[in-house]
Amino acid sequence: MIAVTERAKEELKNRLSHGTDVSGLGVRLSSNTPGKFELVADQPRDEDQVVEHEGLSVLLVEKQISDMLDGATLDYRQTDAGLRFIICD
Repeated sequence: MIAVTERAKEELKNRLSHGTDVSGLGVRLSSNTPGKFELVADQPRDEDQVVEHEGLSVLLVEKQISDMLDGATLDYRQTDAGLRFIICD
């Protein structure tokens, strides 16, 4: 199971709130290319790891990715490329 920092949860919530109707939506952590991840708005699925923040489902992670990232943490922080979501050990 991937952990999520409070800072990352808050940023995910902010991104969701920019949509017109976010009821039932979350931000999905997905991977279409090995080693690369993206965040896209989506509906929760049965076996997702669902991370909640202030009553909203802010992050959705399918079981395969959640298992692969077990013990890692999703954070939102300043990098050389600017503010970014990063996955760290």
